Amino acid sequence: MRPKWFARLSPTARAMCAAEGSLYIFLLAVGLTVIWTIYGFEKPSAFAIGLSMGCALSFAKIVLLDKTLAHAVTLGNQAKNYASLQAILRYFGTIAALAPALIFRDIIGVFGVIAGLLSLQLSAFIASAAITKRKRAEIKEPEDGGHVEDSQDDGGRADDSQEDGGAYAEDIKELKDLWD
Repeated sequence: MRPKWFARLSPTARAMCAAEGSLYIFLLAVGLTVIWTIYGFEKPSAFAIGLSMGCALSFAKIVLLDKTLAHAVTLGNQAKNYASLQAILRYFGTIAALAPALIFRDIIGVFGVIAGLLSLQLSAFIASAAITKRKRAEIKEPEDGGHVEDSQDDGGRADDSQEDGGAYAEDIKELKDLWD
């Protein structure tokens, strides 16, 4: 069962959180493998703790950004000030994660924290690709459950003709607007 706070997030934020969780496991496995086999740039436990801190902050940034966008829509003229304040809070969160890593280098791995923080951008890319793929699959799937036949070889894209009202183009425009 999902927590209530997670169910209240937008579908994009949920996809980003899922991607972030998968990236945490992947980065932990790759980082520990590199530390044990190729180059021991920091202690394995320090890397794991640092990666946990960085990914936890990335989760918090995703949730905070989603809440900011949802609340800023209702504010009107004060939305810019509210969004600026939230951006400053996210920057202070980054500093709050990096400062202990720099001070307590034997306990918290700096490379782990940085990898966790940078995984936020990668999770946004993965979530965007997953949402786009899901939208394309919904567009291509016909109402009657039959086979979609294209008269032109368009590389597997949905047809933007007048038959579907350009739904594919509208969905792509909506996704681009969402990420801008």
